[in-house]
Amino acid sequence: MRKIIVHSSARLLPTRQANVLNQDEKANLYYGIKSILDRGNKLGGYMDVPLYHGDQLTGQYRDNCHVYDREGKSCHRCGALIIKDEISSRKSFYCQQCQK
Repeated sequence: MRKIIVHSSARLLPTRQANVLNQDEKANLYYGIKSILDRGNKLGGYMDVPLYHGDQLTGQYRDNCHVYDREGKSCHRCGALIIKDEISSRKSFYCQQCQK
């Protein structure tokens, strides 16, 4: 039986290529993406500008990110510092202790 991690993170380094992931890692990635998108949706996403006058929800996810935009801050899971790197011309944030 496969051990599938169903929470906010697949615990994979962002430098890992999808074509080298095993089936368990692919499943963890799928459920990790789904979890983050569901959470972001419930918290109003990451947008800076409200969608309409009086909108109190839009952008609330910004203050609830686990690793994104948290360079140099402690990982919520293990306490190690969050690293910011540029991968494929995009900024990426990760914890080297939790993400392998």
